[in-house]
Amino acid sequence: MTALLNHENVTATPIEEGDAGIILKPDGTFKVFSTGLIDGANLTTAQQEQGKRLMALSVALAHPQVMDILLQMAADPDIVGEKVVDTKLSS
Repeated sequence: MTALLNHENVTATPIEEGDAGIILKPDGTFKVFSTGLIDGANLTTAQQEQGKRLMALSVALAHPQVMDILLQMAADPDIVGEKVVDTKLSS
């Protein structure tokens, strides 16, 4: 099983067209962002999937009970494997 966090998904790379994400602010708040133009009446399949994931992550960030469950799951080797973080560069 690959690590949950690895060099490829934690390395800072430029944000590109079509990317979306969540910015975690130092005060505990968060901001959701999406690049490019979004036509709410004509979302692409990728935009719809990004939106669903952003909504789910926003629920976890807004509700401590949900975040607590996710934190417990992230620490459970039966779910994420024995090696959660892999700092090796990809070959």
